[in-house]
Amino acid sequence: MDYKHPEFEERLEHRKAESKRNQKLADMAEQASKYKVEYEKLQKYLRNMEQELHNLKEKQQFFGSIFKALPVGIVITDKEGIIRFCNERIVEISGLSEAELSGAQLT
Repeated sequence: MDYKHPEFEERLEHRKAESKRNQKLADMAEQASKYKVEYEKLQKYLRNMEQELHNLKEKQQFFGSIFKALPVGIVITDKEGIIRFCNERIVEISGLSEAELSGAQLT
């Protein structure tokens, strides 16, 4: 004869459900911990990229000031021959404004 006590069965089911909830919470905590680590890595990467961008902007300003001050004409183009930079001397030589030269194509 297989006799089951109702109160015992109810407690057993309650503990099983509680165990499942606890396992689910533990799994969620583990996943959250992994996300936190990845988030921190991304934050560090972003800080590094922001610093690199800052450094590149400083270098661009430095070299730009040198190019603008040179007594010779300088024109910098992209691969298609579009003028991306010109200094004051080229503006004087060409008689065109920097705005007219910038974006123009050399032929």
